[in-house]
Amino acid sequence: MKEHVTVIPEDKIIIVDSLPLQCEFDTHIAGLHALQWHNGKGELEIVSDDGKISNHEISSYTSEVNSYVEIWQAKYDEINAPYVPTFEEAKAAKLAEINAACDSILNAATATYPASEVLTFDQQVREAQTYQTDNATSVPLLSALATSRKITLPELVQRILVKHDAFSALSGSIIGQRQALEDVLDTLTTVESVQALIINIQIPESVA
Repeated sequence: MKEHVTVIPEDKIIIVDSLPLQCEFDTHIAGLHALQWHNGKGELEIVSDDGKISNHEISSYTSEVNSYVEIWQAKYDEINAPYVPTFEEAKAAKLAEINAACDSILNAATATYPASEVLTFDQQVREAQTYQTDNATSVPLLSALATSRKITLPELVQRILVKHDAFSALSGSIIGQRQALEDVLDTLTTVESVQALIINIQIPESVA
């Protein structure tokens, strides 16, 4: 039993314990202008055919008040029900989660480098591979880097290729795990199964 219930049919308002909600309902009695129930007792305000309002004591919470509380409760539950995504929305959200897990690991691998330097990585690798094949080939970027770092060009080339191989192994493992999760995601057919898919992308021990 609720302690406080107010019903205002004209405005389609039901107030339960100070929380008003607009609800669709028919009154349990003709001419009901308002219903007030507080602390175990209450009154009905009834409008007669001549427009006069008279007050009548509520004889039973169960028969005269409870139906309005049930209508209010149903509306409250509807408003506060958790949003249930469509299958496509759930799948898109899970794919974004998978991709974010992949990106977080790979982005961390290059996080200590400025963005401008990262942009040169492909050129560094190309020049290093070219130099390894023919050390007489011009490699302007690596030559400048080696000079500034005061190390030999062969030493720089070796360092670049070692880092490149390590990142290739890392990215291959991480991206492969991402793709495997996407393959599993593509086999799922319900919102519940999509939401239950656990995302666990791990750095392999060999490159950790």
